[in-house]
Amino acid sequence: MNSVILILCFSLFLLAIQIPSTKGSFCTKVGSYYAAQRICVIPYIILFYVGCSYYGYRRIVVYERYRQCCPGYKGKDCTTPICQEKCSPGFICSYPDMCTVDPMAANVLYTNSTSTHISDVGVTPTAADTNE
Repeated sequence: MNSVILILCFSLFLLAIQIPSTKGSFCTKVGSYYAAQRICVIPYIILFYVGCSYYGYRRIVVYERYRQCCPGYKGKDCTTPICQEKCSPGFICSYPDMCTVDPMAANVLYTNSTSTHISDVGVTPTAADTNE
């Protein structure tokens, strides 16, 4: 019974350390290219020695996985979102094509707004909004 619990705990630990952090936005891509592989065409055996009297080449396909930033992100660690349109003053690009209120901004028109889409950024307040 104790060994089963120990194995279960160890398995959960291994699973937990393999889960990637969600801070970066990396996507895995698979690329391929052609390469030449050297092969022995005419092998020979002398006593305990195996050799080759003629080599040939064949074309093979090599597949490689590589990481790149997912669409909408940039930077060394792929955590910088890309907004196609520049965010208005007081807003920051927090998700791809999504501007949110900058908590560090001193002059924010709408302090009660927590999030807005990029198309809504820059709307000027009316008299009803300013309570005048």
